[in-house]
Order: sequence, then C-alpha cells, then structure tokens
Amino acid sequence: MSWSDILYPSNPERRERVARLHQELINCIELNFDTTNELIGALNEHCHCKLHPIKMNMKGTIRDNCDLLLSAIRSIQDILQAIDARLKSNLEPDLYRKLHDFQEPDAKKMQILRSVATVLAPLQRRGPGHQLPGDRVSAILYADTITLAL
Repeated sequence: MSWSDILYPSNPERRERVARLHQELINCIELNFDTTNELIGALNEHCHCKLHPIKMNMKGTIRDNCDLLLSAIRSIQDILQAIDARLKSNLEPDLYRKLHDFQEPDAKKMQILRSVATVLAPLQRRGPGHQLPGDRVSAILYADTITLAL
C-alpha cells in the first residue's frame, strides 16, 4: 500500500472507475468503427463506391482513432451529398421535398421510396442489364440513411 492510498483512501476506487470508463469509451469507439465499416460496405456494394474499410489502431490514442473515424464519416457524407444532388436534379421537386420531410409517417416514406426507385430506374440504365450507381438500390440506401438519421 502506498502513502497516497493511506492519505487518500478513495484513490483505488477512483483508479478502478477511470479504468472502467476508459474501457467503456474504447468499446464505444470500436462499435462506431464496426458500424462505419458496415455502412462503407453497403455503399461500396450498392452505390459502387470505392471507400476503404477503417481499422482501429489499438496502440493509438483515443484522439487518433476518433480522427480516423471522423475522416471516414466525412467521406461518407461527401458521397451521400453527391447522391442527394443527383436525386435533386432527377426528381420532381415535390417528390424530392417529400423525401426530405421527416414528418412523413413510415408508411408514406416507403411509398416515397418506391416512387423514387421508379423514377430513377429508367434514368440510370446504361446498357442491357446494367445500371449506374443511381439505381433503385442506391435510392433505397440513401433513403434508409435519411431514415436512420432520424
């Protein structure tokens, strides 16, 4: 037992609490990395993006890992903004507004998604059996992302 433990009897509990909270923070960051990688995988698969999965540096600082995570999130936001711009230019203004209306009930949003997919599918065909990244799945993925943001 050290003098600090004798003079300040609550130190061991504080150290344990700090260690526990630090581990909880690491677990939360790791969960965010996993979730971001799932989103990157979905964007790569359905929108034909070329984002690279991110990996947490277990020997790095929390700050370094958060910076890496934020960088990946910014890349995802840039892609979603590009998809949004493409939707805005290809959709009727009323349909585009409804897509962004967060007050719409879920059933109405699903109806809007079907309308978006119907509008985008013929616009994006490039050849027999091939579609550009703005196909139905991209529209649905985009709308799902908007819904998740709620």
